[in-house]
Amino acid sequence: MSKTEIRGRARTGAPRRAIPTRPGAIGAAVLILAWAGASAALAAVSPKVERGLEACLPMLKGQAPEAVASQLGLERQGRAWMLSGAGATVELAPPGPANPQVCALYISHEPDQAQAILDGVDAWASAPARAMERVRHQEATAGGARLTSAWSGQSAGQDLDIVLSKDAAPTDGDRESMIVITAR
Repeated sequence: MSKTEIRGRARTGAPRRAIPTRPGAIGAAVLILAWAGASAALAAVSPKVERGLEACLPMLKGQAPEAVASQLGLERQGRAWMLSGAGATVELAPPGPANPQVCALYISHEPDQAQAILDGVDAWASAPARAMERVRHQEATAGGARLTSAWSGQSAGQDLDIVLSKDAAPTDGDRESMIVITAR
């Protein structure tokens, strides 16, 4: 019996397609594969960073932090707004009278989570709902001590710039990444 005859008998119906052929299905398949292969570090920090980014958008339109806090799980700790729970610690500095167009996130994290933060911000900024363009990718700044990535585009009816600055070299203990969102 030939290989063709064996394969022919093994098929009980129409051959299955290994790769979807519709563009929407391809995009969904890529997204599912990307998230299925996500690291534990990404799973630990990405939801908090995403909530912080989502909290900044209405604040940049003038909404008070108190109004946004209950919806996205922000807690007031002194003068800071925090996203607590497992994984990284995210402190949110909302727009204020001195800088009404700027919202910042300060993320204290484990050394192995820095790349996950970059991946999470990149996925958030380039998602179809925002489709922001990456204009800088891990360029060395501050004498090479930090890496900076940036995105620019329109989201929620606003022209935005997002800058992520993270430590370039691993250290013992916590590291800090900073995300600044500026409305133009």
